[in-house]
Amino acid sequence: LADRLGTLIIMKGAAYGLLILALCNLIGMTMGIFSISLVMVTVIALAVFQAPAFVSLFERIATHQRCQSIAVGHALGSFLFSGSTPLISLWLWHSTQWIAAPFLYFCFLIILGFLGVCLLKNERNLAN
Repeated sequence: LADRLGTLIIMKGAAYGLLILALCNLIGMTMGIFSISLVMVTVIALAVFQAPAFVSLFERIATHQRCQSIAVGHALGSFLFSGSTPLISLWLWHSTQWIAAPFLYFCFLIILGFLGVCLLKNERNLAN
């Protein structure tokens, strides 16, 4: 699908869908409803966002810089978000006394990803 429509269009659409699904999960949690099917569709939307993003990363970085760029990007992302996410989620939950507060952090991360996609240039522009 990304080959036909382009990776940016697929990533933007998946980011929109992921944000809408995250908000649906948030509403369901506040109402006390847990739907495993909604969670599974959210996971699929996350996969639809991640797969073209990884391929697009390889297309945009020169061959002799790929290992360094991917290693630094992965290390920085892991440092900033992987280790701090449980602490921030727990802090949000305890400070607000709202069980769905960690979803706000998840929505914030989705918005960051969407902004990153919006700042990317189209592949056609990179060839010039």
